[in-house]
Amino acid sequence: MLKAERFGLCARWDQKMSLEDFIGEICQIIDAQLTMDPASGKYSLKLIRPDYEAESLLVLGPSDIISLDDFTRPDPNELVNQVTIVYENWETGVEQSITESNAAALALNPEMNSVEMKYQAVPMQELARRIAFRELAQFSAWLATCTIQANRKAALLKMGDCFVLNWPKLGIESMVMRVTYMAQGSSTGWMVKISCVQDVDGVPDISFQEVGSGWTPPSVEPAALDAVRLYELPYHLVSAFVTYDNDSAWADLPAGYGYLAIAASPPSAVTTGFKINTLDAYGAWSVDRTLAFLERGGLAQRIDDVATTFSFSSESRATIGSNLPILVDDEWMLVKGGGSQSLTVERGCMDTVPAAHELGVIIWFCGSYNNVLPKTYVSGQTASVKLQPTGAGGDMPLDREFYIIFY
Repeated sequence: MLKAERFGLCARWDQKMSLEDFIGEICQIIDAQLTMDPASGKYSLKLIRPDYEAESLLVLGPSDIISLDDFTRPDPNELVNQVTIVYENWETGVEQSITESNAAALALNPEMNSVEMKYQAVPMQELARRIAFRELAQFSAWLATCTIQANRKAALLKMGDCFVLNWPKLGIESMVMRVTYMAQGSSTGWMVKISCVQDVDGVPDISFQEVGSGWTPPSVEPAALDAVRLYELPYHLVSAFVTYDNDSAWADLPAGYGYLAIAASPPSAVTTGFKINTLDAYGAWSVDRTLAFLERGGLAQRIDDVATTFSFSSESRATIGSNLPILVDDEWMLVKGGGSQSLTVERGCMDTVPAAHELGVIIWFCGSYNNVLPKTYVSGQTASVKLQPTGAGGDMPLDREFYIIFY
């Protein structure tokens, strides 16, 4: 399954850590649990994946559970909203990093709460990004944990397995939990102790019974994108986001190279990103990867082709960084200063021509590589994509087709 997921690692055991710690680090990277079957004594590797149907899972309820203790959820203000993965580029041997953030968690708590994970066995950016999104989904989810003492029915479970929890006293029905620790007890005992955490992939399937509070769970369904812009990455941003101004990386690019970037902003707080669907070799649409949103603003006044200071409106951006590239219509500008309501810029940057822009035109803040499709196109080629907003509640249906021709 790891081969099918293209989850290849470049790992080495230098014996500076114990073999158990080394195996544990690999399991953490691939999101797996090494378990031993008490009946056979054989070890098995359990990949933590959404590879189950909730209807077929073991169900534990009041008739099976002797006690349920320490049921807790994290404080929303303590949820991690940004994850950084440090990895080692297998081609250059240089340590690099990639950072992903959760817009919904940031909306809940604007203070940055970040975690850095150093995974030298991860060899490339694409895999590091996938791991970052996976860890971010885990860290930023409001997942419940508890300890259960149950009868021997629970002995059918192993560490890493999922089961369905029903506990009417807390208004819980069909909550999918994953086992993090098990104590089978003695050979003659009849009680099994389980530590478990709510499975992040089962979150959309949870339902809560009415327990008298009158509270209705908020919708977690993603919303349709309200503005989308495709653009070819200019030379300056190819250098910043793709080649890192490395001579050998430039030399590897084909003649007439081009990279696709997609500008979109979150239409709602629970819409955390969007999946890119491209045409496969059989002409069918399939998911290529998930990209991140960009922040955007709007011109608060009409500007002519020479104005270098203008006002803008934005609900999400508090500070503006120097030399931040922004895209207004078809003109690139570089921010030289400003605040939350005004900008001072250089006009006609990155081979574009200054032009007049009307009131209300979108300003895209393009200082991130997380919206760039890491696929090389060539001059004259057409890139066609369909976008799928995604969030905790699942994915939206495929939207209309967008395309761009590379020059």
